[in-house]
Amino acid sequence: MDDLLAADFDPAELYEPRLPVLTLSEAHDLLELLEHFSAFDNSWGDRARRFAAELVVRVPSRDE
Repeated sequence: MDDLLAADFDPAELYEPRLPVLTLSEAHDLLELLEHFSAFDNSWGDRARRFAAELVVRVPSRDE
């Protein structure tokens, strides 16, 4: 496996911030969808609540 990595590969690069996968408007749409699913009292609702809580910390509000 080591022969597949470049000689100047730095494992610290794996922890660098990555490019955003979603646009800001897509992230807000996803938050709205997660809020909808979080209303359900089942495992999907639990997952939606956890993911929404993690996402809301990373996404700037629409007011900013």
